[in-house]
Amino acid sequence: MGLKALWRTSMGSGAGGVLFTTITGWVVQHYSYTPAFIGFGLLPLICAGILWAWLGPLDRKLDLTKLLATTS
Repeated sequence: MGLKALWRTSMGSGAGGVLFTTITGWVVQHYSYTPAFIGFGLLPLICAGILWAWLGPLDRKLDLTKLLATTS
């Protein structure tokens, strides 16, 4: 099971790199570097917003002793 997960992760990482590089090259070739840099600046903010909306607000009152006791 662990080897499958490692293989999927590495394949996803490689495919994401190829896709991201191809899209960046197309944008720079057809427009300029400005939209690429704007996209690079906005992408982490968009991803953080998606994660925040998906996971919900963080609970700062989490008791780690209870969490660790339930996992062991």
